[in-house]
Amino acid sequence: MVELIAEAVSDNFVYAVRSLMDFWYLTPSRIINEAECSEILSTLKGFHDHKDTTIAAGGQCRKRNVIINNWHIPKIKFLQSVVPNIQLNGVAIQWSADTMEHAHIEVVKDPADAANNQRYKPQICHHLDQMDKLCWFDLATSIWEAGIKFCDPSEELEYESDCNNETTKLTVNTTSELLKLINSVTPMAVSTMGRFVNYFYRANLLKQGSMYRVPTCT
Repeated sequence: MVELIAEAVSDNFVYAVRSLMDFWYLTPSRIINEAECSEILSTLKGFHDHKDTTIAAGGQCRKRNVIINNWHIPKIKFLQSVVPNIQLNGVAIQWSADTMEHAHIEVVKDPADAANNQRYKPQICHHLDQMDKLCWFDLATSIWEAGIKFCDPSEELEYESDCNNETTKLTVNTTSELLKLINSVTPMAVSTMGRFVNYFYRANLLKQGSMYRVPTCT
């Protein structure tokens, strides 16, 4: 990219772009020491010192080629917290933003797409409220269809499991156990996204040798 714009823009413009690219290349490193942290901060400072040249050259545009004359971009502002976060929590490559990105799609983008481009916040909140009601309705109907009855904590939950409609009593202690007994009604409900796995229980079985171990390559 730098080679493509080198002859078309000023040196300060190229310096700003190169500094930002260096920042992107340095931060995903698997091993980062204090010297590299200082280098990352230096590249970020170089970008901020020369970023105004991109605005002066009309390098920032939105739709219909409308020039943006500011740097009010949250993701750019968040870059200042990268090095302190690495120093406190380790390299950034070990963390994943997939869950938050997926939540952003479900909580913000999808409701916004379902709206009419007016009054985004109230419509998004209304959409999420309706989805929450659907999830609760799905959970209630699934429990009812499974024949589970909630009783006093001192008693046991009842679950009709055999073909003769005879009631078998058992105790459900965890959410994962409950989800194994029910089948969701609506495909959009949270309970249809997958089964909860008790990895602590599995780890304990592995520790005790009660669970099959995958052979390792030698």
